[in-house]
Amino acid sequence: MHDAHPGNVNIKIRPLLPPIVLISPVGAPITAPLVPVEFQLGDMIVNMFVDDGTNETLFLQMAVTLKQQAGMGIKFPDNTFELTLGDTFVHIYVFAEPLMDWDNSLFEDVAPLLVDLIMPVVSDLLGSIQLPTFDDFGYTVWENRAMGPSLDYVGIFMDLNPPPPGP
Repeated sequence: MHDAHPGNVNIKIRPLLPPIVLISPVGAPITAPLVPVEFQLGDMIVNMFVDDGTNETLFLQMAVTLKQQAGMGIKFPDNTFELTLGDTFVHIYVFAEPLMDWDNSLFEDVAPLLVDLIMPVVSDLLGSIQLPTFDDFGYTVWENRAMGPSLDYVGIFMDLNPPPPGP
């Protein structure tokens, strides 16, 4: 009897460069109260395999470069960490597809459009993260901003509030 299920698709990612986070990059569109940032993932090799349970067969190999603009910081007065995603730039270069003969430029053009569809969903899933308190002390964040001579540090300024008096 023939099993119509082709097996699992395994994706193996091998980054050739470390990820980079740029604080306050030139031309960043996201403004206060969030600090503009840009996440960069350069030259990741993505290998996609079909696994039938005994063998893995390569069916797509590509290089991917990703730049994700975002804004990050502490939202006040509710003291939550917020990451808001901005524009996404993706470049894909297919250099091997041994199981099928297709137009590489079609996949290279369509894949960034799929990323553009997925990123708003990812942004909604991120939401806000409530910052922890320090024992009974509270705090009030009043500013986040890029700092340093090259504006490549994030400064978060807050007031520490003493705990309420005991009984």
